[in-house]
Amino acid sequence: MIDIHTHILPEVDDGSKNLETSLAELEMMEKAGTTDVIATPHFFQDDNHCNLELVKQSYNSLVTNAKKRKINLNIHLAAEVYLNDEIKKNTTNIPFISGTSYTLVESSMQGFPRGFYDLAYLLLRNGRRLILAHPERYVAVIRNPDIVEDFIHKDILLQINAGSLLGVYGNSIKNTAWKLLKKGFAHFMASDTHCNGHEYYLGHARELVAKEISREYSELLTFTNPQLMLNNNRIDFINNLPEQREISVIQKVISYLRT
Repeated sequence: MIDIHTHILPEVDDGSKNLETSLAELEMMEKAGTTDVIATPHFFQDDNHCNLELVKQSYNSLVTNAKKRKINLNIHLAAEVYLNDEIKKNTTNIPFISGTSYTLVESSMQGFPRGFYDLAYLLLRNGRRLILAHPERYVAVIRNPDIVEDFIHKDILLQINAGSLLGVYGNSIKNTAWKLLKKGFAHFMASDTHCNGHEYYLGHARELVAKEISREYSELLTFTNPQLMLNNNRIDFINNLPEQREISVIQKVISYLRT
């Protein structure tokens, strides 16, 4: 598995509180079958929440100590970028995902800002490929999950949280996450771990998606698309795998009835 959304870096945001916590989380990830981890600390475009030098120091320390601990994981550096009007001040310093043109973004859970699409387009026209983190947690999406189809048609990819599928954030978010998956409105699944000592959910959620939808779709979300992203390849914006599975089942029924 490739986990594209984590708060694994120690002492830089509301994620890991110290180096030992981060190393313990990495060990848990490796045990679950994760091969690559992307560190995505929160990034706000203002002077109080934009210490990129501290982030780099934390990243280098984690990589060095993970090697000493013999943790066999590839750790990549990126950020979870908060989209608001502050972004307009400077788009050149916004972190990409580890040598690619992809950027992980988020917004206010209570409501997308006025001009959200304009902010997204500002980044898209500069050659960035956007991934919206945990759409199932936004109030507007919970009320109407179908609005994410508009995001997809505007070239914004979607990343579901593994914990959402397991009910970690409550039933409304859980139901929304499953609705998005079953409609094919997701391109990635990630842990969004904050290293708070709880279970590492990605492996469990991956198996659940394989059972409830298809093994192919679970692989697409946790390996195929993340690997395409790390290789800086383009990802199909429209996933029809759930629908294809339904067609396959119908074809099998027809075939059975004909025998």
